[in-house]
Amino acid sequence: MDRQTEPEPASGRAQSLRDLTARPRFLRWALVNALAFVAFVTALASYHGHVHTVGKVSASIVLGVFFLASAYCGLLSWRADAAMERTDARALEHVSFAIRVCPMLAMLGTASGFLIAFTGSTEDVQQRVAGASTGIVATVVGVACTIVLMLQRHLLDEH
Repeated sequence: MDRQTEPEPASGRAQSLRDLTARPRFLRWALVNALAFVAFVTALASYHGHVHTVGKVSASIVLGVFFLASAYCGLLSWRADAAMERTDARALEHVSFAIRVCPMLAMLGTASGFLIAFTGSTEDVQQRVAGASTGIVATVVGVACTIVLMLQRHLLDEH
């Protein structure tokens, strides 16, 4: 009796890898986020302890908006790959809104930093330095988040 050999079912891990490779937009989104995470952690390590509380608050607000918008980009990437079509233009408008909001929130932190720097006596150099660092941190975080979100939106808009 001639037995026909049936192909063995693919292992769960191999199937998972095939599923992921079928999602190129999501993989690009994940790569951009991984690189952004490394950059943000590096920046945090270099600024640790040198930022006024107002700068930490403004940077946290900007990062909160960034993380929500970035997670939304990931969801849109996943859905676009599953449907094998372009991302809905209306959905991309939400990402564009976050791109416009991040620098504006950073400007609030920058203005707060200048207020800290220029209030008080003229001899208080430490206060001026704390205010300047607050403004710089808020601006850098806002611009960095905006650039990453712009890249994610561009990747979603492709094809």
